[in-house]
Amino acid sequence: MKCIWFTGFPCSGKTTLANMLSRHYRNNKVSSCVLDGDDLRKGVSSDLDYSLESRGENLKRAAYMASILMNNDIIPIVSMISPYQVHRDKAAKILNNRVYFVYLN
Repeated sequence: MKCIWFTGFPCSGKTTLANMLSRHYRNNKVSSCVLDGDDLRKGVSSDLDYSLESRGENLKRAAYMASILMNNDIIPIVSMISPYQVHRDKAAKILNNRVYFVYLN
């Protein structure tokens, strides 16, 4: 099982595609969960700003949540801007490289 991580510019369709994929999985009796960057910012990451350090922490939190989901046989579908390679590399490490990064623009 791998995490599907949509990344790219704002308004590039990340959330729309993540939700469509989740519906597809649900229709085929496959468990999945969308972790949307905007939703995370309103909740578990509401203490963060948009500095480089905070962006990294936000992605780290998403990666840990995705890891927990995978450990429970749920496919995580992450939808976040994720602009920095160093942060994506850290997320991949947390996920033991069980991740597909999909760039949208």
